[in-house]
Amino acid sequence: MAAPESFQRIKKMNDFLDMGGYGGYVWGAYAVFFIVMAFDAFAARTQRLRQLAQVRGRIKRAAARTDGTR
Repeated sequence: MAAPESFQRIKKMNDFLDMGGYGGYVWGAYAVFFIVMAFDAFAARTQRLRQLAQVRGRIKRAAARTDGTR
């Protein structure tokens, strides 16, 4: 008796995820890649916000200096 089609699909999916025994390495590499990409995006955003805050502070200090000397 042949297995139902749903079990055959699951087996095919498991074979795909296993990738001939290298699935752990392949999916692990994908996980590391996406974690690094997420960290890089987060770091770039954080750096941008920090630089914008510095520029805003400089503008406020410059405006305070010019307002006080007039």
